[in-house]
Amino acid sequence: MNEERKETEDGVQQTTNGLDLHKWIKKKEWDKVRQFLSSSDEETKQEYGTNLSLQLIQRAVFEKDEYKNRTALHLACRYAASLDVIKMLVDIGGKELVMAKDKENRTALHAACCWNGASVDVMKMLVDVGGKELVMAKNKTIRTSLHYACWHGVSVDFIKMLVDIGGEKLVMAKSKGNRTVLHDLCDGISVEAHIIEVLDVLVNSGVSALELFTAEANRGDEVYSPIHFLMENKLKNKKVELIHFLMENKLEIKEFIPIKAILHLQSLWYEKDPLASNIPDSFSKTLQKIQNLSNNEDRDKILEGSFIRAVLNQKVVKVSSLFVLFTDLIMQVALMVAFSVLVKSDQKISESVVAILVPSFVWFGFRELAQLLSSKSALLTYASDPSNYVDLLQLGLVFHALVSFSNNVDPMMLIVCIGVSWSRLVIVSANLINKVSVFVSALAAVSPNMEF
Repeated sequence: MNEERKETEDGVQQTTNGLDLHKWIKKKEWDKVRQFLSSSDEETKQEYGTNLSLQLIQRAVFEKDEYKNRTALHLACRYAASLDVIKMLVDIGGKELVMAKDKENRTALHAACCWNGASVDVMKMLVDVGGKELVMAKNKTIRTSLHYACWHGVSVDFIKMLVDIGGEKLVMAKSKGNRTVLHDLCDGISVEAHIIEVLDVLVNSGVSALELFTAEANRGDEVYSPIHFLMENKLKNKKVELIHFLMENKLEIKEFIPIKAILHLQSLWYEKDPLASNIPDSFSKTLQKIQNLSNNEDRDKILEGSFIRAVLNQKVVKVSSLFVLFTDLIMQVALMVAFSVLVKSDQKISESVVAILVPSFVWFGFRELAQLLSSKSALLTYASDPSNYVDLLQLGLVFHALVSFSNNVDPMMLIVCIGVSWSRLVIVSANLINKVSVFVSALAAVSPNMEF
């Protein structure tokens, strides 16, 4: 690129090379930045003797660095430029500059929402220019500016403004790993009071609160709901960006379990689902995480929260829940007995075997049907669980044995039946032991306050 340079009286080198402009921004030499951006003004020309055209300044403003393809506006937002500097850049580059994306597809608004660098006024100016298109823009990991704002603890008022503009589509947008903005809020670096205020904003935005609370995001090979992320929000385990945040805000780096935020989330969840009928599959792991807390006082406070108490009532106290757990185990044992009899009787099905197979078939069929009809999204949930395919296979094998009543069961089919039944027996036993241990242990911790 051809460059036009001229030394001013105060030593500022005017250039059309945007990399010099980037350098001044990174060093926060704002007077040099202001002087350069206003070089085409008559008043500035007379004062400094510069003679740069607006076209050349625009070229420098739009130029991107080689490292991350960032424009001067990206950097100005990142390095906390004042409102007047941002306005000068926006006036020169317009919406095209505001919507420009870096190497990671981040806009200047993404940059402004990081690190608490830019002021709320700066963010509002960007939104005024970029509008809903800017608010809904996503980076390479499919994160919106609201994801960034929730993670980094941006002003509650600004978060509310983003929510008002983007609506349900923005609040329920999922980034890589199926993370909603609530996951980022609970997993981010916000202080406890901020989390509580933003929770209220998100819940009152008109979205389905239950869908938001029960959404599960991937972390490695596991999936967790937002409340689990809150449970694991220990600041001392965060990365370099968190340490930077804590140091800038003069916060002590120590273990931080946001008790009030967890209780507030429970309260909101309980209001929407007092019977705890919509519990994500990962909730057992969350309860186990609570049980493993080293601080007994924190653990007891969380377990006494309204929604977890409702979960315990639903899973432990209700006779129907215990009936399902133990009936499943009994039926699996009964099947093993039936197939063992078949082995001894040369694969010929007797009336006693039929007496076992019929109720087993009815029970397994009823259980699978109940799962499929439990909710509107039950089919998708059912299909995503590999263990359900083993259940269907077992159901089919039992049916095959029943229709072979008048004939001997094929030896190979009998081996398959026994193998599948043993597998299911092991899985059911493990699930029963795990669930009972988790819930009974939690029940014991909160039993003085349990509502029966």
